[in-house]
Amino acid sequence: MSDDLVDEFVTLIKKNGQKYSGLQAAVRPKMIFIPDGTAPIEEGDRLTRRLPNGLEETYLIKERGYCPKTTLLPAHYQVKVEREGGAPQSLPDGSVLPTDGPGPGTLQAGEGISRQLALLTTREMLQELRKAIITNLAKEDYSRWISVVDTMEKSQDSPEYTSAYKQFILLAADHLSWVAPFIPSLTKLLRT
Repeated sequence: MSDDLVDEFVTLIKKNGQKYSGLQAAVRPKMIFIPDGTAPIEEGDRLTRRLPNGLEETYLIKERGYCPKTTLLPAHYQVKVEREGGAPQSLPDGSVLPTDGPGPGTLQAGEGISRQLALLTTREMLQELRKAIITNLAKEDYSRWISVVDTMEKSQDSPEYTSAYKQFILLAADHLSWVAPFIPSLTKLLRT
């Protein structure tokens, strides 16, 4: 397993509550690669990671996926996981919008996501947009997007918002299947 794929750290939380912090990992939507073949990973344990926005994601381990040492690779894990807090809503092209289960301020699968977003405060809507960016883009791609969203949030009532909005729309051009529901809410913030 290449070191450039292992780009972050996770914490293993055993069923008994014992924690193992600082495990190198490559987190993907349904699988987490862990190059430490000695980690005490078992089905039913959890892995957590801290996102750049300060939020934490938790994954339930469905299959530990231990891979013994071979002549080319050291022992490692290819852990099959399921993100806790609700499965993301799949869109026709396979991209997803975040959902965190039922309740106010969360997106519900199905029709009318733009309408649901319109009911959120601007801050909540931008937080949902950040989650969608993190969910749909590779780590090396989403920092630029998050920076533009941060600029939009900070400049809502100034002419700078229009510039940031245009920059966001240019970034979004190739990703409209999951960005489109946010466009009406973002457009409402443009100064006339």
